[in-house]
Amino acid sequence: MTENGTLTLSGDVAVSTILDRPPDAVASLVLAHGAGAGMRHHFMERLAGAVAERGLAVFRYQFPYLEAGRRRVDSPALAEQTVRAAVAAVRQALPELRRLLAERGRDPAALHVVPMGVLPEPAKLDYYASLGVTECVLRLPSAPRDAVMPVLDDYAHFVGAR
Repeated sequence: MTENGTLTLSGDVAVSTILDRPPDAVASLVLAHGAGAGMRHHFMERLAGAVAERGLAVFRYQFPYLEAGRRRVDSPALAEQTVRAAVAAVRQALPELRRLLAERGRDPAALHVVPMGVLPEPAKLDYYASLGVTECVLRLPSAPRDAVMPVLDDYAHFVGAR
């Protein structure tokens, strides 16, 4: 089943979404397009279809610049806001996914969710834990090794701490 929708980022900014959800989906993938090729690009369509055929729901979304027909990519802040809104939309669906699993006789704890690009903020990690999320991929800067290593040292105290 394919559902077209809208994701509101702020009062005047909204983007289109597509949710490809097989009836027996037990997991989901949030899939963002690259610069210049939107969520309806033939590669994105084929990838989403192939993933959905394997029983995973695929949530695709447009970035605001493509939604508005612009060629210039969004600012990093707006791009990040868009990604966060897309992940939040899927995260809000977690209780529904767990309910559907239970209805189908599957263990809701088997729903494996791994948020990507998370900042290690205690409140955010606690929120994920309250949803039953046991793993997160922490965000690292796109920078030389000398800049990344101190960040890894700072993150080290989060490993195994929760």
